[in-house]
Amino acid sequence: MKFIIHIDTGTATTQNSKLLNTDEERIKDLIREKVIENVFMSVNKQKLWLTLNTSDEFEAREIIKTLPYCSQFKHSLDEIM
Repeated sequence: MKFIIHIDTGTATTQNSKLLNTDEERIKDLIREKVIENVFMSVNKQKLWLTLNTSDEFEAREIIKTLPYCSQFKHSLDEIM
């Protein structure tokens, strides 16, 4: 199954660089493992979209939890048909 995750950081001005680096490394690992297919970011870096290949919605939500910076913001998860 494929899912798209939309993460909206809003106008978060206090960005923890350590958490951002952790998320960046984790996303790179997931890309290498072919779990994340695509990553899109808005120009102002307030919105992020990830396309995931997972077995179900539960697994997709568990992946979000492994991204400490992204998981603290409002996000939506939708299945791609």
